[in-house]
Amino acid sequence: MTPRLSFLPLLALLLFASACVGQLKQEPPARKFYLLEAPRPAKTSPAPAFALGATVRDIRVAPPFDTRSLTYRLDGARFEADYYHLFLTEPGRMITQAVRQWLGDADVFAYVVPPGSDADYRWVVDAHVTEL
Repeated sequence: MTPRLSFLPLLALLLFASACVGQLKQEPPARKFYLLEAPRPAKTSPAPAFALGATVRDIRVAPPFDTRSLTYRLDGARFEADYYHLFLTEPGRMITQAVRQWLGDADVFAYVVPPGSDADYRWVVDAHVTEL
């Protein structure tokens, strides 16, 4: 057998193996994004419960839940962040916006203003989320 022909089976084996490796490649799972929403309650009265307005301060979320990744508690002190399942935006901002929208739509107050507004408001909503 000539040296040139002895490499032919080896070359065929390498080509076959490289074709198989290409078939084994898989796309990684798609990342999924979530948004917290608070559906508007049905209006029960024609007038707001409180005549003056309110403001909702930025709601804070406790670590380790203050991340866009969904976080799972494995046991008392162990947590795991999920790379493939995420909130669309930071949880504190998302919850704050949902609370502002909910209070405004529910007619609990005459109006809901953003923090720092010059409007006359009497009530302040201040919250801290300890688990999410």
